[in-house]
Amino acid sequence: MDVAVGVDVGASFVKVGLVDEEGRLMARRVFPIEKEKGLSHLATVLEDVMTQLIRENGVAEGQLRGIGVGLPAFLDAQGFLHEAINLGWQQLPVQDMLANRFPWPVKVDNDANLAALAESWQGHGRGKNPLLCLTLGTGVGGGVIVDGRLFHGSSHMAGEIGHLPVSPRRWPCRCGRFGCLETVSSATGMIRLAQEALAQGTPSRLADEQPLTVEAIFRHAGQGDALARSVLDEAAAGLADALVMVSVILNPARILLGGGVMHVAPPKWIQDIETKMHINGLPRAVAHVDVLPARLLNDAGIIGAAALFFQLEEE
Repeated sequence: MDVAVGVDVGASFVKVGLVDEEGRLMARRVFPIEKEKGLSHLATVLEDVMTQLIRENGVAEGQLRGIGVGLPAFLDAQGFLHEAINLGWQQLPVQDMLANRFPWPVKVDNDANLAALAESWQGHGRGKNPLLCLTLGTGVGGGVIVDGRLFHGSSHMAGEIGHLPVSPRRWPCRCGRFGCLETVSSATGMIRLAQEALAQGTPSRLADEQPLTVEAIFRHAGQGDALARSVLDEAAAGLADALVMVSVILNPARILLGGGVMHVAPPKWIQDIETKMHINGLPRAVAHVDVLPARLLNDAGIIGAAALFFQLEEE
């Protein structure tokens, strides 16, 4: 059976896995990215890890279809990295550099796009068309699947709803604009909401949390802490407003929420987002849209990157 290597590059760690053509994750490795050492160092470590995985799992020479790589970055159709804010990388011909390094075909894409592709192939997005998948982590990423294929848009920016200007706070975003969704609805945004309120003297048990985490915000909200609840309400409202906008453009059949935040978010928070979307959205545009947690979570990036060699990835 053929396999592909899936590589999920994050701000702190890189996850590498072998995935077969049925979408099964056969083996995985995780290692620190050491982003300050650059792409060449990553390629060197990746080569060692891949060699080990291939040897340990008995992959024959002709079985490996290629290497798929997901990056938290703005990329174009040629795999050129324009900017990866969390990595501190800019203007890198990633696909060409990796293709020159490895003897197998290499394909690269945005990490949120690949999470969406994975969910469409093996997750809660199977058979749903169109499908929107969001990743809630340090930022808010998104990927769009239409007719089983990734939809990139004219400049590979489709699905970047983390940069919809929905927040009246008008906080500056890493993209250079103000009031973007991810300034309040990402993990970073939720922590900032709590910290700003604490700095203004709002009483809360969150003041005892050092360091303050999203997990703590959800936990204290569940225990009745008013500030924690207000943070989650504002984050949910921002997401719902963004989804209302998307619903009249994409009109998705399903919206999936993934990323690190979903490891600690209870079902009620997701239901709140869906309820707000249905209340505020154009009725015909949101009537049949459901909002669910993604299924693959930690493995979505690996499986989606490998899916570039098993699925129809181009729009």
